[in-house]
Amino acid sequence: MASVMQFINTAAGEDVTPYYWNVPANFIVPAVYYPSPEITTNGDALNSYEMAYTWFIKFFCHEDEDAHQIALRVLTAIQGARRCIPLISMDGASTGRDFKLLDPQIRQVEPGTWQMQVRWNSPRYYDVAEIQKAVKLFMSGIGGTLYGE
Repeated sequence: MASVMQFINTAAGEDVTPYYWNVPANFIVPAVYYPSPEITTNGDALNSYEMAYTWFIKFFCHEDEDAHQIALRVLTAIQGARRCIPLISMDGASTGRDFKLLDPQIRQVEPGTWQMQVRWNSPRYYDVAEIQKAVKLFMSGIGGTLYGE
């Protein structure tokens, strides 16, 4: 999520104030607000599942057209990067890897506010308890018995 925020903050421009948890009553505009994303899960494969993230990020300005221009600038930057977001480490440094967003969308949600829907899927492995490896192998059948360790 921090990787997406960093990408959007850079694309939105230095004059856009980011808000990460709550928007204060007297917030500064232009602004971008990152609420918590919606997360759903799906079975993916025999040994993994998928977490599907949907994030509704809002852009605020005094004028509708200004909020639209910021949202459009970010949308264009995401699409221009082929929807690939560079991953950053915990200290904010680039990891040299990226991940791909699903097609983002923008729409006006109220006067002076445009919302961007950003989605991506994150595959995860199921938690697996450690299993005791076989120490001895005994097989019998046609041709005799096989013993091994």
